[in-house]
Amino acid sequence: MNNKIKEFQKKLVKLKLPLALIFSTKLKDPAFFYFSNISPEYALMLMSSKFFPRIYCSSLDFEELKASSRIKPFLQFKKNTLEQIKKLTKTHKIKKIGVNFSYLTVKELKNLKKLFKCKFVDISDELLNLRAIKTNDEINIYKKACRLTEQIWSKALAQIQRKKLNTEVQVKEFIEQQIKLINHAPSFPTIVASGKNAAIPHHVTNNDKLNGFCIIDFGIRYKGYCTDVTRTIFIGKPTNKEEKFYNLVYETKECAANKISSGEKILNVVKTARKHLGKYDKYFTHGLGHGIGLEIHELPNLKETSKEKFENGMIFTIEPGIYFKLKFGIRIEDDYLLERNKLIRLTKAPKKLVVV
Repeated sequence: MNNKIKEFQKKLVKLKLPLALIFSTKLKDPAFFYFSNISPEYALMLMSSKFFPRIYCSSLDFEELKASSRIKPFLQFKKNTLEQIKKLTKTHKIKKIGVNFSYLTVKELKNLKKLFKCKFVDISDELLNLRAIKTNDEINIYKKACRLTEQIWSKALAQIQRKKLNTEVQVKEFIEQQIKLINHAPSFPTIVASGKNAAIPHHVTNNDKLNGFCIIDFGIRYKGYCTDVTRTIFIGKPTNKEEKFYNLVYETKECAANKISSGEKILNVVKTARKHLGKYDKYFTHGLGHGIGLEIHELPNLKETSKEKFENGMIFTIEPGIYFKLKFGIRIEDDYLLERNKLIRLTKAPKKLVVV
């Protein structure tokens, strides 16, 4: 992670920002964890283009957090800490400070402006771009996280096949219970949508019985990092047309994946996927995928409006779907890693529709 810190320091130089402040407060800026490997209740990270970062942390769990932090020095936050930093800005004639606007409340930013009398510059885009390219350590975490995700799904599917799970909420509760049993947490509230509910991309799981196409969208948070997969199965006996729809969505995912390489424009991949859907493109109502990391939605954004290109080190989802209002829906989502110009599928949705 030291290389990422150096890379960020270079970004500060380019922005002509001698200082950046990253906070761990109520909003929990993921950038704080990204650099330090800890997420305190209240702490401040001082980042400079001239010296290695330092952390000021509240007395709560100070010693434990100090031992876990990648960043040293690790100092105790005191009443006069902000005043000391203010003196530092005056001594070095610092007139601009970088902060992550996305993770500061209006009140917090207002108080900072009042105290420092400096211009505050938003560095949220720089932090997001930095996190878009994963380190080797992050890649190894993801490979393990995706294996665990696959294991959870195998257990859930087995229970569905044994008729032990018969409603949407039963599937949701089973998956989240299994995640907790291995001492992890869900990346987000599990979505289970069956029958006509599957036509709603972000349906709120309820007590409806499983029938027809059933979409299960879930993930685990492992060592801070989120996985995100979606499986579509069929409860009952599908028609030939329904099986063909599943095949179409699966082939669309594969078609998009085959187009991806380092330097390829994201919009070209999205257009390729939509073209493959043909006349059913109008039933594909969301983006093709998204980056994953410390947050469930990160860069890159797999949308036609994207101006980005794929780069080695990116980890992202591909999740085509088609939704027929009040009838049914199908979505298939896998997690991918682009490494050494080779696209690696970290999770593996079944090519053939699973029928229960």
